[in-house]
Amino acid sequence: MSMEASAVVTLLDVPAGERARVTGLDADIAMRSRLYALGFTPGVEVEICPGCCSEGARRVIMRGSALVLGESTAKSIMCECCCPESVNVM
Repeated sequence: MSMEASAVVTLLDVPAGERARVTGLDADIAMRSRLYALGFTPGVEVEICPGCCSEGARRVIMRGSALVLGESTAKSIMCECCCPESVNVM
């Protein structure tokens, strides 16, 4: 399944193997601060890794690091599809 280039979705909605660009965060101030500290800032690109330890969790690669996010956290990260030729995860 592929995402449309202009569609804004949550990180949880991005299929495994796809890449997306963070557009914003829909979270309370504490969660937003934590996600910013982890590097989830607008414009950063993430890759969704296939397979994860539990249903609803997302394993992502961002800025050269692998992270596992729970379902509620992944739902609070808003993203849009990245064009394959412009992707730079680092």
